[in-house]
This record gives sequence, structure tokens and C-alpha cells, in this order.
Amino acid sequence: MLVPAWDFYRDAWMASSVAALRGVESGYSVVRAGRESYLNVSDRYGHTLARQRSDYLPGSSVLVDLPLGPATPTLHARYGNAFGWLSVAASAVMIVLAARAGNQPKPATANALAEFLTREGKGGLAAHDFQLSTFDCRLLQARR
Repeated sequence: MLVPAWDFYRDAWMASSVAALRGVESGYSVVRAGRESYLNVSDRYGHTLARQRSDYLPGSSVLVDLPLGPATPTLHARYGNAFGWLSVAASAVMIVLAARAGNQPKPATANALAEFLTREGKGGLAAHDFQLSTFDCRLLQARR
């Protein structure tokens, strides 16, 4: 694919790399002629075969052998939107599992710790006196 472009020297490396990436996504070679950028040639696998900074008049040029042929079928071309639908199905399964987990007993809270300490004779403390981590809550449940 021939890609004419007019970039700026600051983002020239990025723009030419993105063009090569688009070639990999679609399975074809890219010849990119960027003004105030790079002349870039990459194959269908993203390998940069030649890169030369473009120049003001008289300009610059690149001569490279580029293997031609039909576009290589990519995963998307072979399987279509199967990955997208698989992601939707996985999300649905996770939602169902999360809803089921919502019916499980809750871990110990600061109120439970205050009740425990009151039973142990260390009363006078309120739930807001504690900041518990999940690990602390599990330890409290284990001692019950």
C-alpha cells in the first residue's frame, strides 16, 4: 500500500511506526512517503526494510526490494469477530459469578471486631475506631 503523508519532524518516528502497524493489522506491505518526516518501507510483518529522513528540495529517495504478493490473512480475517463475542460471553459469565458471590456471607467488619473485643473484656471501643484490611477480617473470622 502506498501512503503519502505530511507529518512534522517531532512525531515522524511515531507516524511511520503506526503506518507499519496498520500494515501488520491488515497483512500488507506499506510504502510511506512522508513530507517533513520519514520515507519508510515495511513488509507485511512490520519489519522496517528502509527508513530515510525526507529532506527539502531536491528531496531524498529510497530504493529497496519489497516482496510483493497477496495480503496475508490476519486472525481477524480468518475468525472475524469471534474474539469480540468471546469477550462478551466471558463478561456475562463474570457477571453471573459476581451475582452469585453477592449471596455469600460478608467478611468481618469493624462492627464485628468491636463486638469481639467487647466480649474479650476490652470494651469501650466503637466500630469507627478501626480500619480493617481484608486480611484482618479473615483473621477475625478464623478466631471465631
